[in-house]
Amino acid sequence: MLARRLIFAIVAIAMLLAAGGGTVMRLWDMPALPVIVKPIEPGSEMSRLMADARTASRADDHQKAVELYTRALAIEPGPNVISQDLHALRGSEYNYLNMPDKAFADFDAAIRIVYHAPLSEPAIRAYMGRGYASLQREQYARAKDDFDVVLKALPNDVPRSSSVLAWRGNAHHGLRDRERAVADYKAALALDPNNVLARDNLAVLEKP
Repeated sequence: MLARRLIFAIVAIAMLLAAGGGTVMRLWDMPALPVIVKPIEPGSEMSRLMADARTASRADDHQKAVELYTRALAIEPGPNVISQDLHALRGSEYNYLNMPDKAFADFDAAIRIVYHAPLSEPAIRAYMGRGYASLQREQYARAKDDFDVVLKALPNDVPRSSSVLAWRGNAHHGLRDRERAVADYKAALALDPNNVLARDNLAVLEKP
């Protein structure tokens, strides 16, 4: 009886701690809770770091952008809306640097903090980024699941839907589902006839 009471007490404390700060939630991989809203103060060091990171990214200095976002995350580890954005933004830089393991970890961290339906633009970008990183890691089923989420939110958005359809086609190809891969490549080209990835991969699959 005492043991059962102790278990219930531990679970209750863990849930309260998770609701308050998220630490135990992340250690135990508990279901995510509503994210804490915390605005960025104009003129703060956080604001400056994020602005400098965006400037570096636009200049194709993705390594510098990663360093700046990492410094920002040291100031605001979260979990909250600021850390959510920082993880997703740094994940995008890692994808540019062809570092899919690190990209996946960042996008996964952002998504675990919780995006609510209907998906916002940052949420869509996070699922796209995690799916792309999974594709580079050859985790095709995981990539397909994320691309499914994006395409449900953006069924006919050009050029993004076309790109995601082509990526999902790659995932189906990796899963050895030729029929679905061909269908996705054709759907991608229907939205954007200039989608080189879809066009080239479709040509390979349709070779006699």
